[in-house]
Amino acid sequence: MEVALFISSTFLPRLVTKYYAYKYNFQCSTGYASQMYEGVVYPPFAKSGPIDSLRSLPLLPSDIVIATFPKSGTTLMQQIVLTLLNGGDEVLDPMSGSPWAELIAAKFGVEAFKTKWSDGTINKFTDRRVIKTHAPSHLKPWSSPTTDLAKIIVVSRNPADTAVSMWNHSRDIPSFMYRGTLSHFLSELYVKGKVESGCFWAWHKGWRREWSEGEGGILWITFEEFKENPRAVIVKVAEFIGVEGKGDVIDKTVEGTSFKKMKKNFEIVDKNKAQKGLMVKKNHIRKGEKGAWRKKMSEADVEIIMRKHSEENRGGELDFFDFS
Repeated sequence: MEVALFISSTFLPRLVTKYYAYKYNFQCSTGYASQMYEGVVYPPFAKSGPIDSLRSLPLLPSDIVIATFPKSGTTLMQQIVLTLLNGGDEVLDPMSGSPWAELIAAKFGVEAFKTKWSDGTINKFTDRRVIKTHAPSHLKPWSSPTTDLAKIIVVSRNPADTAVSMWNHSRDIPSFMYRGTLSHFLSELYVKGKVESGCFWAWHKGWRREWSEGEGGILWITFEEFKENPRAVIVKVAEFIGVEGKGDVIDKTVEGTSFKKMKKNFEIVDKNKAQKGLMVKKNHIRKGEKGAWRKKMSEADVEIIMRKHSEENRGGELDFFDFS
């Protein structure tokens, strides 16, 4: 259960830390509440029982999975896939149409998870399930091997931009109870794998192996290539999931997945949620920039990230990252 609690912008009260210590792991003295599952950091809501159950279930042949390290372009890809499946028509809330597998299972149980998806009440745009996960490949929330016809889309973003976005996210979400600086986040959490989904580099190495051995069942997209040529990425995704890009479907999807359009839509959705007393994810659509790390990081911060990246990429398996 998530903690609906506001933490001061200057410190994490010791009383709060002690009170929740029985329930959460704190990755450092300044907070970052989490759960541990099989040695990997998960968000505070995670429950081992439901995750175990998910990992025993097979994917359906028609499933589409969006697998990302947090803050790497998840919502963007959800928007692309759902807009394509909806014939290019507007999708206001992609997160509701492409639910987070581990979150749904934790909140409603695996049976509710199966029932809601099987009768189409979660995804009103299509009878195909569109599933989101941030899990490492060895903890993916379905049983192996992956069904041949299921489609998995992995989205990656360079580790520096991901780190900045994840730091903002960690401070914006009350349940993390984290108020550290960017420098602290990088040196004490991010490069040590003490953030949600664990080690950034190990996560990508694992999914890269799945991709290389997947025989066409996995599409790898980078956040940077979308920013450079959104139309080309959307066409590639459409072909991969079997959606015909005839007429104005591609044009409307390009328009519907622009940062300006998505930010406007989220403002509408968030306003409606707030009026109903529902939780609103603060700044979920923030800036969506490429290369923002250059403006945010100090020289010391950059050194920390680049040194870690060099150590992890000695074999060249992570050369695909674009730091421009």
